[in-house]
Amino acid sequence: MRYEKPSEYTERFRQLMPGLVDDLLSREWSASAATNCSCGAGLAALRCDDCFASSCLCETCMSASHSRAPFHRIRRWNGQFFQHEPATAEIWLGHEGRPCQTPLATHKIDIAHITGIFAVQVHPCGCDAAGAGDEWLLPRQLMRQGLFPGSLDQFQVHWAFTFKYLDQWLAVSHHAKISVMDYWSTTWYLSSGLPAERVRYLLQGG
Repeated sequence: MRYEKPSEYTERFRQLMPGLVDDLLSREWSASAATNCSCGAGLAALRCDDCFASSCLCETCMSASHSRAPFHRIRRWNGQFFQHEPATAEIWLGHEGRPCQTPLATHKIDIAHITGIFAVQVHPCGCDAAGAGDEWLLPRQLMRQGLFPGSLDQFQVHWAFTFKYLDQWLAVSHHAKISVMDYWSTTWYLSSGLPAERVRYLLQGG
């Protein structure tokens, strides 16, 4: 078996570069963008960045297909390119993600995930079997859903962190020696697009 020399590989890459750039830019367009959705009820203008080989869907179909994937990043076709939608989500606690028949008051919580920070409408379950009346009801229900609450006082839960987010932090802190501030700045960058230096400045009260 003959191995390519670095110069030969570089030359082959240079020859392929125009085609590779076209392939990369093709991700910014879709033949299904702004066409009628397959359901026939709306315009297919939304595409998920986290679903593999995803096609464009209308708002109703996108909401239905992502009821169990609330932290996927969605982009909307604006006529020229796919623009990021606000990072929002809606979560029902208990009943395996389905709406509870006796829900408690909705809580607005910011949830950090590996794809960014999401403003989430959280609907706690109000069933007696779920512990209605328990003063730690919301934090405990969040934990059961794989969300670590930022406070154990259910009236002070303004933040939560997905277990996957915390697992990733554990991995990068041990193996890449990344500081908490750098990791948190990266999370903010994924949500806002602000440079890490600007994020640190804002987080430090600038």
